[in-house]
Parts: sequence; C-alpha cells; structure tokens
Amino acid sequence: MDEKHENFPTNIPPDIAEMMAAIDSESGGGELYKNEDKYPEWIMLGFALKIKGGATYSTCKKSPWLQPCCGSNSKKVGGCRVWHKAHVIEWLSITDDLLWEYSQKWDVKIPDKYHLEKSG
Repeated sequence: MDEKHENFPTNIPPDIAEMMAAIDSESGGGELYKNEDKYPEWIMLGFALKIKGGATYSTCKKSPWLQPCCGSNSKKVGGCRVWHKAHVIEWLSITDDLLWEYSQKWDVKIPDKYHLEKSG
C-alpha cells in the first residue's frame, strides 16, 4: 500500500474508495461535504484529514489537539483508533482560530507553546 493511504484498510467499500479518489484528485474533496451520509460510521485520522485538508497526518499525529475531539473521545475498531462520524463532521469546520474554544468542549489543554489566540 502506498504511503499516502497507509492508514486505510485494504478492503475499502467501493463508495468509500470513490470518495478517497475524489479527495486525491485535483478538484480536492469539496463535493464530499455534501455526501456526509456516505461517510463510514467510524473514521480513522488519515481519512478525516483527507476530507478536511490542511494539516498533515504526521503533524496531527504528534499534536492531538488538532485531531477530532482534540484527540479525545476516540474508540477502537478493528484495533484502529477512530472517531464517530458525527464528531468528525463537527471537527471539519474547526479552524485554528476556533481551536481553543473547541478544546474547552473536550476538556483538552492545548500546550502554551502552540500560541493560539482565544476567539471572541
């Protein structure tokens, strides 16, 4: 499996594979926001990041506050760390300027060195 999809299972359902291909295409993944009903029930970090765009997998893996639910509230499915799609959908709209407030919802402390401005 190529490095780009190293965090995905090999038996991906066709509709999910189609979504991944759209994300990888030049058009980006913008149209996918309209297809939330096709998201799997449980979503791994790599797939969530492909939908959202922005930060890299390695950055988010090292900085849990950049993950869905600020790295909290995850479960294990098939031995993989996942978040419920409702939480991922909410996280898709979180930008860095909203991250401090979002972290409060999940009771997660963001390191001072991250230098986030409090929104509002």
